[in-house]
Amino acid sequence: MAQTAGTTSRFLELPGELRNRIYRLALLSDNAIPVTAQHFQEPDLLHACKQVRREAMSIFYGENEFDVLHIGFDSAVQIKMLEKEVKLRDEYKVPIKWFICTRGPRNWANLLTWLKHIHRGTVLGWVAGQGARSSAEFAIVDEMFDTCEDLNDLPWERVAGVMERFHKILVGVSGSWAAVEEAGG
Repeated sequence: MAQTAGTTSRFLELPGELRNRIYRLALLSDNAIPVTAQHFQEPDLLHACKQVRREAMSIFYGENEFDVLHIGFDSAVQIKMLEKEVKLRDEYKVPIKWFICTRGPRNWANLLTWLKHIHRGTVLGWVAGQGARSSAEFAIVDEMFDTCEDLNDLPWERVAGVMERFHKILVGVSGSWAAVEEAGG
C-alpha cells in the first residue's frame, strides 16, 4: 500500500542510530567515487524525502572519497565540485574528501583554461605528491600551477605568455601536448 502525503514512514520511526547504520550500508563505497564533468549522480536514497536527505547527506559526502577526474585536463568538473562543496558546507556542515585526477588525452587549451582559473584563485591545482606524479611532464605541469598562483598579482595576459614558454617545454617532453585543441575537447 502506497503512503499518502502526511503519513510517516516506518523507516523514519526507527532509532536514528539504526537509520545511520542503514545509510552507511547503502551509501558508503570501499573505493573513491569517480566524478566527471559529464557524469555524477547522487544515489536515489538521497532523494527519498527531505528528512532522509538531511540525515544521509553528511554520511554520503562526508565519509566517502571522490576522484574528481579532469578528462583531457578539463577543469570544469572541479568548478562544479567546488560549488557543491561550498553548498554542502553551508547547508550540512560537511567537508568533502576529494582528489584531483587527470585522465585521457593532453589538451593544451583545457590546461591553459585550468591555469587561468588557478591564477584567478577560483580552482586548485592538484596536491603535490598526489597519485603517480613522478614524470617530468607532471613535474612541469605542477610548476605551472605553482607559477600561476605565485604570479596572481600580474595580469593574466602576462602570465599566459609565461605559460606558453612552459608549453614549449611540455611539447619537448611529450609531443602529445603539441596539438592545440579547443577548450572542453
